[in-house]
Amino acid sequence: MLISIMFPIVGSIIDIVRLYRISDDKTIYFFSMGLYIFVLMQVIRTIRQYMAKSRSHLKAEVYEHLAFTDGLTELNNRLSFENDINECIGNNRPACISIDLNNLKRANDTMGHSAGDVLIRGIATVLREAVGNEGKIYRIGGDEFVVLIHDITDDGIEKVLKRIEKCRVKYNEENNVNLDFARGVSLYTEGDTTFENLVARADAEMYRDKRLTKKGRRDDYE
Repeated sequence: MLISIMFPIVGSIIDIVRLYRISDDKTIYFFSMGLYIFVLMQVIRTIRQYMAKSRSHLKAEVYEHLAFTDGLTELNNRLSFENDINECIGNNRPACISIDLNNLKRANDTMGHSAGDVLIRGIATVLREAVGNEGKIYRIGGDEFVVLIHDITDDGIEKVLKRIEKCRVKYNEENNVNLDFARGVSLYTEGDTTFENLVARADAEMYRDKRLTKKGRRDDYE
């Protein structure tokens, strides 16, 4: 925008200088100079207004990003999750994956909260790699995560779960850690009156998976 404005201004200055050199009537010159100054002031005013609006728009985007983003993982946060679940009802077959990080309290208690933060960021990395653009990932609590996928089949959700497990194993091998989590999944059915029903079923399956993990009988998606 600034470049497009500068060319006419420079051209006007050149024209005024030429007029001063060739004209015997300096009144015309001073009139042109005054007109040029007036136009220049209006241009400066317009530029200032444009920059002020740009800064205001940028601040609004930054505030919105902060409001809907988890600071530790840069994932969507609970507020974003609560805002988005209502939009999923109109989709054909939305799905919900509920994930709960195992042993976070133990890591915090024995090695400090920095160690727990490493695990939290680790699960965020795993989910980003596994889910990609197929769904949205949210951190809705200290060790709780949710993946919302707007339209997917049974086979499709199984593939996503297998990718999550594959990425978890890969992350552990590359970082020499023991990142583990329980997960539950549910697909939207005609019997679901609200999306909360879908989330509740995924949570129930996730807690069942957590109980089986403690008993050493969980069926991994391999």
